[in-house]
Amino acid sequence: MSKLFKFTPTKLNNIPPHDRRSKSTNNEVSDTEVQGLKLLIGKSGKKRFLLRFVSPVSKKKSSISIGPWPDMDLPTARNKARKLKVQIADGIDPKLERDKQVETQVPTLYDFFHDTFIVSKKSKGKKTWRDDIARFEHWKHLHMKPINKITGVHLHQVQAKLLATEYRPGKKYAAATVDRTIALMKTILKEAYRLLDIPYIGDKVSLINPDNMRTRYLTMEETAAVIRASRDYYCRVTGNFISLLFLTGCRDSELRTIKWRNISLIDKTMFVADTKNGSSMTVPLTPFMVELFRELLNMRQKGNPYVFFGRKERSHISQPRNAFTRIKERAGIKNPKEVCFHVARHSFATNLIENNVDVLTVQRLMNHKDLSSTQRYVKHSKEKLLNSSDTLSSVLKEQAPRLAHRIS
Repeated sequence: MSKLFKFTPTKLNNIPPHDRRSKSTNNEVSDTEVQGLKLLIGKSGKKRFLLRFVSPVSKKKSSISIGPWPDMDLPTARNKARKLKVQIADGIDPKLERDKQVETQVPTLYDFFHDTFIVSKKSKGKKTWRDDIARFEHWKHLHMKPINKITGVHLHQVQAKLLATEYRPGKKYAAATVDRTIALMKTILKEAYRLLDIPYIGDKVSLINPDNMRTRYLTMEETAAVIRASRDYYCRVTGNFISLLFLTGCRDSELRTIKWRNISLIDKTMFVADTKNGSSMTVPLTPFMVELFRELLNMRQKGNPYVFFGRKERSHISQPRNAFTRIKERAGIKNPKEVCFHVARHSFATNLIENNVDVLTVQRLMNHKDLSSTQRYVKHSKEKLLNSSDTLSSVLKEQAPRLAHRIS
């Protein structure tokens, strides 16, 4: 078939799909009635009209999509092409005009992130929105760009830049940190795709470690060694904090900010009102945990509501990284750099499971969000939770006889 002929519905319907072996993406045929009107035929057989023209603005060849065949009939396609040619004759580039209109309707990356994405996260009670705002700064050079103009190239550039960046001399971003930054953008773009119906390009870049799961955890013996070293640490507030981090399974930010009003040594509970997933949780306290809290109560700073009080008035401690480094060294932990504060939480769950505590109970103790779907089938009593948590404390106490210093 000739590539130049007068379009008719029958002829357009009879054009076969483009040869799959061809290097070109589409086959193109031209209408003799309206100059510049083309029909592109893909390898899947899909067909669409477009108009090719020379831009009166840039003086370069250009094209603009008109619509798909047969959803758009031939008279409509020709009529639309003629109207576009009138604009071109008047010195207007119809594609540039259309792009300007799209840009005024589509929000910038910055506006979509703050006005839609973060607002949605806050409304759902997600606690990670502050982390998202911090990570969003890595995309600062794209903040004012319309979100539909973000490309796969941009994602790859940011990923490569982060991997090569030293945030301080000799310290580069870990792969997990880079992954979290890229994953944030992928999530933003997926939300934009859902709400704005713009093409999703998040799949153009892959995470370095897609599973991003912490495989490092401390065994019972290692955990006991860390708690023993923590109990011997010169600062009892810091030492008890690290011990309780491994004993309770709490996130370090949740434990550091706990207040005395949320501790009941009589009921043997600790109430955490503000967790990462937006829900509250009650942590059962074993006798060993109560002993550690009583030590802290005897050191309570007057007028300070926080259990783990900081140096400033009415403040809580900051993340004790230097202390944790020294404690890991004294405990003889192998590859200590792999052991961050969150490993305490991971170790808590893993050791419970390895000591035959059922998974559903562990999920409850960890306050995992998806537990809500299991509460319909499993009823956990406070006694069961306490006994399950006590399992970990008891084993640790046996393996580290120096853990429980008697309070004089």
